[in-house]
Amino acid sequence: MTQTVAVNAYAMSLSLRYDAEVKNAKSASSLNFISKCALVVSQKSVAEMLAACEVKTDFAQDSVQANSAFCMKALENCAHILEFAVNARNVDKLKSNVEEVLRTMINFKKNSEQFAASDIEIALDKNIKVAKERAHLYFRRKDVFSSAKRHASMNMRALVALNLLKAVSKDKYEVNDNALTQAIEARFAA
Repeated sequence: MTQTVAVNAYAMSLSLRYDAEVKNAKSASSLNFISKCALVVSQKSVAEMLAACEVKTDFAQDSVQANSAFCMKALENCAHILEFAVNARNVDKLKSNVEEVLRTMINFKKNSEQFAASDIEIALDKNIKVAKERAHLYFRRKDVFSSAKRHASMNMRALVALNLLKAVSKDKYEVNDNALTQAIEARFAA
């Protein structure tokens, strides 16, 4: 008896991206980011959540945000976020910069505040000054993070690609109150 495995559109899109990057002679570690994300989105529960949240099936091909191919390291962040949301990754196994960004995003949602890329950078860079009345919005990094700006960019790409953020103007976003956001919020509340 043979078993048929359906390949969902998200996994297929990542497979196409993988093939393209192999042709571009990308490093094995870069290709690993794509493989990891493809493995995560191939799970039925993850694919169903992505579809319910209206995430584009070709999010890994999106070049609008950076005028280049979607950052492969941002795909790793997507994988971490999705695994955390579906209870396949514990908070202590989340990359610290992803945890800080997600907790900050949830704080902005709870306070009905608009979110910007600069807010991610504030969460990741403890040296950026924050007004006292806004300090409660940020889940701040405790140590110096020399690559905060680069990681802020990768996290922003991941949040937008996963439809966790909805643009309200050029640089401002609202946190989408969708199934993925609610799952993340529930995980932190547990």
